[in-house]
Amino acid sequence: MVIGDTVTIDGTKASKPYVSISDQPIRKAVAVQKQDADTGKKKPYNDQYSFDRTTVTIYSDKACTKAVTKVTTDENGYGESEKLYYGTYYAKETKAPSGYQVYDHTFTIEIGETMSVDGSSGKTLVLKDAAIQKPIEVQKADKDTGLTEPYNSNYSFDQMEVTIYKDADLSQAVQVLTTNAKGYAKSKELYYGTYYVRETKAPKGYQLYDHTFTVVIGNTITVDGKKAGSSDLASLTITDESGEL
Repeated sequence: MVIGDTVTIDGTKASKPYVSISDQPIRKAVAVQKQDADTGKKKPYNDQYSFDRTTVTIYSDKACTKAVTKVTTDENGYGESEKLYYGTYYAKETKAPSGYQVYDHTFTIEIGETMSVDGSSGKTLVLKDAAIQKPIEVQKADKDTGLTEPYNSNYSFDQMEVTIYKDADLSQAVQVLTTNAKGYAKSKELYYGTYYVRETKAPKGYQLYDHTFTVVIGNTITVDGKKAGSSDLASLTITDESGEL
């Protein structure tokens, strides 16, 4: 600024010595980090799961109706938002990655001279998603009749044992299932992966079923290479042949 008989500002003649200063408001980004809820680690439970393309939506209102922006994570489960103006924001996961459940939590974010998430200093939202798990169910059937009931009262479906293994050599058992009187049993929830299932104890009056099932649990389920009828559980039918009584 030059003041004399006339006033110039940055080389331009002005009517009075007045300067307008337009400062750029400071803005800051919010970070997102995916975490496996079961292991506590920043990597998927196994190679059947993924952290890629988790979506988190950031809102300006507590009811989460006014979206401001979205964050999409990379394969490491990390992502950053665009830079946001000072204020209070709310964020939640709106799309889980492959093999995970949506994290049911709404974060409160304060952006100012400092940043906080849910009242604690920092800028990172940690999404502790739980891995989806699915069970295996077993149903005994009589090979001669094709029915899911014993051949007659001299035979039984009760107490058949079926073992689930995590290796093809059948040396690492995951769980042993024992059927009820109707020949039915259901496993615990199992993580995505490949399992090998075999009858290891036949019920009264029946021979062991000489077959090992290969079950692949994922977003879809296959049994011996064929897609299962349900994507929620693997169903195996064991058709034992009756022995001589």
